[in-house]
Amino acid sequence: MMTTIKSKLSDIYTIQHGRHSTINAIEGLRAIAAFMVFVVHYAAQFTPWIDTHSLTWELIVYYRHIGAKGVELFFVISGFLIYGIIIGKDTPFVTYFWRRIVRLYPVFLVVLALYIALSFIFSSENKIPDGIGQATLYIISNILMLPGLFDIKPIITVAWSLSYEMFLYLALPVFVYVLQMRSWESETRIRFLAVLSILALSLSMPGMTPTRRWFSSWREC
Repeated sequence: MMTTIKSKLSDIYTIQHGRHSTINAIEGLRAIAAFMVFVVHYAAQFTPWIDTHSLTWELIVYYRHIGAKGVELFFVISGFLIYGIIIGKDTPFVTYFWRRIVRLYPVFLVVLALYIALSFIFSSENKIPDGIGQATLYIISNILMLPGLFDIKPIITVAWSLSYEMFLYLALPVFVYVLQMRSWESETRIRFLAVLSILALSLSMPGMTPTRRWFSSWREC
C-alpha cells in the first residue's frame, strides 16, 4: 500500500523529463492563483454600484483581501520554477533571459500599445506627460518594466507584478552564481533557503515596520 501511495505522489510531484516538463501540482496551483486574481478584479468592477451595508459588499471586501494572495502565490510558483531551472541546467544567461523575455513581452507590448492608443482617445485617463522628451522617457521606462521597482506611475496599473517578475529573472541567477549554490549539496541548499524563508517571514511580522511598509508599498501599486 505504501508503495502505491509513494508511486502516486511521485506521479503528481515529480517533474517529467522532456521539452514540456511539468509538475501537475504546480499546474493546479497556477489555476487556483489565476482564478483568485480573476475574481478579485471581476468583483472590483462592481463595487461602485453595491450597497456598502449589504452582505454582497462584505463578501467582496473579504474575498478581495484573500484573493489578492493569488498574486503572491504566482510569485512563489515563479521563484520555485526559475530556481529549479537555474540549479538544474547549465544554460547560458543570454539564452535563459531571452526565453523569459519571450514569455512576458509579446502580450505585454500589445496591451501597452493598446493603452497608449487609448490614452490619446480618453484624455482624462492619459498618464503620459506633455513634451516629446518626457513622454518618450516615460514610455521607455514602462517598456523596461521599471514602474513598481521605482517611483514611476505605470501606464498599465497592474503591470507592477511584471516588474517584480522581471527583477526575479535578473536577480536569481546572480544570487545563485555569486554564492556558487550549484556546487552545494541539495540538503545544504534546502537548509539555507529554509533559514532565509524563516528570516523573511519573521521580518514581515507586526513590529518590523520598515519591512511591512515595503510590502505595503508594492501591494498598493
